Amino acid sequence: LTFSPGERLNECMRGYAGITRRCTVDWFSPWGHEVASNVAISLMKETSEFTTIEPVRLAECMAATHCLVQEFVPTHFRMTQRQVYVTPGTFLSFADTYQSVYAKHANEIRQRMHMMSAGLKKLHGARTGASEMQ
Repeated sequence: LTFSPGERLNECMRGYAGITRRCTVDWFSPWGHEVASNVAISLMKETSEFTTIEPVRLAECMAATHCLVQEFVPTHFRMTQRQVYVTPGTFLSFADTYQSVYAKHANEIRQRMHMMSAGLKKLHGARTGASEMQ
């Protein structure tokens, strides 16, 4: 069987789970910008970390990065004589890595915000105490 990524593939995978579990997925053509963007949007909707930013703009950036890497592969081969394959799996790995790095940095920023807030509360308390002493 051959399917393109989309709703029909999802329906068949849900309907015939026993068959699809034993299948190997071969991607015969690279994902274009639109497909990569749609996949990135759907992945970001599943992640709570991306609620504060606009997922469409970020997905466009991720898809553009993926397409630029695809375009650079022939140049890389001519320069190094090493073949690099950019597949949909590569894009999914890129998206997963991006999400984990983003979550790590977002957590660090939240911790710093909490520390800053606590410091400001102490400064406000000290200012209030100093004004009462005067």
